[in-house]
Amino acid sequence: MNKILNSGKSTQDAISRPPISAGPLNSQHFCQSLKKGRFWITPDPYHKDDNIQIGREVKISCQVEAVPSEELTFSWFKNGRPLRSSERMVITQTDPDVSPGTTNLDIIDLKFTDFGTYTCVASLKGGGISDISIDVNISSSTGKNVGYNRYRLLD
Repeated sequence: MNKILNSGKSTQDAISRPPISAGPLNSQHFCQSLKKGRFWITPDPYHKDDNIQIGREVKISCQVEAVPSEELTFSWFKNGRPLRSSERMVITQTDPDVSPGTTNLDIIDLKFTDFGTYTCVASLKGGGISDISIDVNISSSTGKNVGYNRYRLLD
């Protein structure tokens, strides 16, 4: 049996603000921020525990609180290379009215070749970038275990 290890939720904060414009008292001030970046892994819904077998589906979700939320964009990377939606790697952004600031990466039919570092980059148009990444590793000692084992936030 292949396992997903340490699945769960990680919450971390990042704030990126461009300079606030200096001007007359009645001028409009500008502030953007990205904060409270979170990753969570949705284990296989057909299993009673956190184990997922090769051949099943894994969902990696990334949620970021952003102001203004309508200017939030996401990109996904695997080992530093841009990912595009395909039959097996499905990238979606959730409805802003249901779950604002959330993007999902669904890996369908999990394979050993899916090991690597998956990175979600959230950014605001004209603003700073928050980088949240998670490693998806295949254990080289057994060749059977799949593990999620690192959460980090870079700003």
